[in-house]
Amino acid sequence: MSQVNQNITSGDIPLVRLDDVVPADSKVFVLKSDTQGHEFGVLSGARQLLARAKIHVMMLEFWPQGAIENGFDSKNLLDLLHEYGFFCFDGGYTVYNYWGRPRAPYEFNDFLKGVKTPLGGWDDLICSRFDS
Repeated sequence: MSQVNQNITSGDIPLVRLDDVVPADSKVFVLKSDTQGHEFGVLSGARQLLARAKIHVMMLEFWPQGAIENGFDSKNLLDLLHEYGFFCFDGGYTVYNYWGRPRAPYEFNDFLKGVKTPLGGWDDLICSRFDS
């Protein structure tokens, strides 16, 4: 496995793709990304891992405004997740339910198909492939 320098204290931080550091034969039970609107970029660097259906559950920050500020369209993240067979739901539904968001994975995917921009804000998105 590739090693990332853990001794960086300031300055530039090297970027590495998940596909370059996660061995091809690995099974990932949970992948957590809270990268302040960069989740599409993170998962774009994990396309081989996603294609091999080796990730069971993902917990992602879903913040449309942060994505826009970082040059991403949050709809691209949702499309990418759908492309690789993930079903997603709002991870905060037990605490709050803004905008009448659905509570079940399939309902959430159907809900997102009809959402017009701006998408609004969600704190956490939980996604799973039921065949992984």
